[in-house]
Amino acid sequence: MPLKSENVEKMELALKEMKGFHPKSMSVYDSYALVKSAGSGVEAFNFQQYMSITPAGTWMCFWTQGSTESTPDQRAVCARSTDNGKTWSSEIIIEDAAPVYKIPAWVMPFTVPHSGRVYAFYWYNINDDTIRDGGDIFFKYSDDDGLTWSERHRAGVCRTPIDDDGQEMHGWNFGPFVIMPNGKPMMNYNKIRRSSMLDGKPDLWETEAFFMECENIMFESDPKKLIFNFYPDGGHGLFVKHPVNGQNFGQEATLLPLSNGKILTVFRTRTGNLYFSVSKDEAKTWNQPEPLRFCPYGPMLLQPCASPPIKKLKDGRIVLLYHNTEADRSGWNPRHPLWILVGREVLGTDCNGGIVFGSPRILLYNDGVPGGTFNDTEIAYPEVFEWAGRVFVAYSSKTEEIRISEIDPELLDDFGLPV
Repeated sequence: MPLKSENVEKMELALKEMKGFHPKSMSVYDSYALVKSAGSGVEAFNFQQYMSITPAGTWMCFWTQGSTESTPDQRAVCARSTDNGKTWSSEIIIEDAAPVYKIPAWVMPFTVPHSGRVYAFYWYNINDDTIRDGGDIFFKYSDDDGLTWSERHRAGVCRTPIDDDGQEMHGWNFGPFVIMPNGKPMMNYNKIRRSSMLDGKPDLWETEAFFMECENIMFESDPKKLIFNFYPDGGHGLFVKHPVNGQNFGQEATLLPLSNGKILTVFRTRTGNLYFSVSKDEAKTWNQPEPLRFCPYGPMLLQPCASPPIKKLKDGRIVLLYHNTEADRSGWNPRHPLWILVGREVLGTDCNGGIVFGSPRILLYNDGVPGGTFNDTEIAYPEVFEWAGRVFVAYSSKTEEIRISEIDPELLDDFGLPV
């Protein structure tokens, strides 16, 4: 990995003045692995990556790639590592772009634990709609750890009131699959009202967050016999009203099974805060969303409109990654540095989803200088995963390269939480 540049040293000095800087806070340039370096042309945009480790020990990273977001050359790809994530293959194309605008986006993997079959779910513009993110959820699968992929199959998202009558559905996948208390894997997807996209401004999008459960994927090998359930019941997804235009706005939820059998989800909004909701009936219905706080009745968590991954570790600790800052005028930034919160469930209360977090710490930073093809500083779409008793985070840096960093155990301390 490259030595620290002068800009990285300046950023580190500036962050050390912040209360949340920790001796184990990390520069992205000291990462455990570089999955994909900055490229050009169709390899310039590398974004929203997700990991899966197969029973054979192959590390797999999946992401969306293209010359920029939502361009006609966008494709779904993966890369493989057979040395525990230290070195990586070049891209393997899962679904390539096709004329004129039949493009895939936002690929989510799931590996069946006992068989090792790897699925890749992605939103695909099957009908060549002229507006971005049209189509439906499709999937392919691999029985050789990602070397080759099957033909395309449709999951078949159901239509809801946010879909304009007679028009294409629009949306995208987000949030890794999580096995729910009922033993069935579930992921999040989002829908966008097509008519709210006509002027091309994301601020005016009307969006809601939904969930897809794979009923029988753990034991059914025939892709034509897979059963998918779509939640919540009743037609509408999860959302919080946009504070300016009053439209429904809920995006990029992540799922957290609770020890009492309930499910918690955290999602991004345009309020400047993260919101959560809890389901008592396996995602069929959800409580009214509320702001997520450090503890019941405590301060709300600051967050621009950026993804909020939450993960329960095998020992029960809960890890939340976020940006811990007020949104700028755009509402979507800043997305640097990346902060970590560690929490636990607290018995006897449903407030705040029954979760208490410790003190926030800075997890990752880059040089803080806008750069690269997209002239940004983002540390975006992070995902926490575990391997061999160690905890890692995969992420996109400056929208152009994909890295993995190992989280030091000191950053995963409970920070004085009650046992």
